[in-house]
Amino acid sequence: MRGIERPALDYHSNEWYVLAMAGLTAQQAAIVRFFRDLAEDGGGPPTLREVCTHFGWSSTGTARDHLRALVRKGVLRRSGRQARCYALTTPPVAAAAVPVLGRVPAGQPLLAEENHLGEATVPRSWLSPQGSFAVGVTGDSMTGVGIVDGDLIVARASDTARDGDIVVARCGDAATVKRFERRAGRARLMPENPAHEPVIVDEDTRIVGVAVGLMRDLRRRKLGEEVKHG
Repeated sequence: MRGIERPALDYHSNEWYVLAMAGLTAQQAAIVRFFRDLAEDGGGPPTLREVCTHFGWSSTGTARDHLRALVRKGVLRRSGRQARCYALTTPPVAAAAVPVLGRVPAGQPLLAEENHLGEATVPRSWLSPQGSFAVGVTGDSMTGVGIVDGDLIVARASDTARDGDIVVARCGDAATVKRFERRAGRARLMPENPAHEPVIVDEDTRIVGVAVGLMRDLRRRKLGEEVKHG
């Protein structure tokens, strides 16, 4: 996509874990990013000469060696002997950037720029017309549903939730991730770890989003150090 800079293997990229798990070198990951950028812009796969031009190589043999290595790793496929015979084995996922929020202060718009720690690139299918955002999490209160320290939760902006939804809520100026529960007209934010206590939803605790996705960095780099779910 144009207008969003996405270095290969960056944590903010929705395909970072695919490239990491494929065992690609930095150069191979850059080549895959080139193929994906062309595809996302509506173009076809590049020729060997176009790969050379993009990376500043003088020999098509260099490009061929890299592309053959990517075929062996299952990231590219080769069909026939035509000029554009190398292509991605999996079509790229349409992606978009959402803000990563740190604090969620009362009295300010949720997605106000001053609350942003940065951006995360997520599948476009996760976006909501009402707005979307991400929060990094620390703590262990949601380990029972597989949300662990260092994860990035992507949410659609909403001040309401259904019983059982995993939500992002504002507690004071901080954000917390819990499961929403309503029983006998009483709303609570429930942890998924018996070592933690429920949080009562009151005037100081408001739902600001409903979780739609989770991203995890297997290298365990954290985002949103100020945000806790413990």
